[in-house]
Amino acid sequence: MTVVVLLFCLSTFALGALGLVLPSQLRRFVRRFATPVGFYCGAAFRVVLGVALLFVYPTTRAPEFLQVLGIMLILGGLSIPLLGLAWLRGMADWFMECAPWLVRGWGVLAISFSLLLAYAVGGGPLEPGP
Repeated sequence: MTVVVLLFCLSTFALGALGLVLPSQLRRFVRRFATPVGFYCGAAFRVVLGVALLFVYPTTRAPEFLQVLGIMLILGGLSIPLLGLAWLRGMADWFMECAPWLVRGWGVLAISFSLLLAYAVGGGPLEPGP
């Protein structure tokens, strides 16, 4: 399951880098997910990541954080269908109209989050110093 989480980190890092370097390309990518298939794939993706985090959190550097994050991701993924496709399209339309600097800011946040998550999952619990 650690591999699943690290693959998620890699994909989030790549999307963040895309948003940082080429905001218009990230906008196109987001627009592709504003479909019924993309809608449910995004929800399933969150649930799978949440479950993966719940499997690996005991052996990580930040177990409490990852346990809470896993539960939040599962609940978020399960609640997305309740919001509906119209909500997703509205969010995608809003994102399409964002200024490039704001898209770049989202890219920086995505990169930071992916690095934090990879650090937390990438090694065992931190050992106390001497």
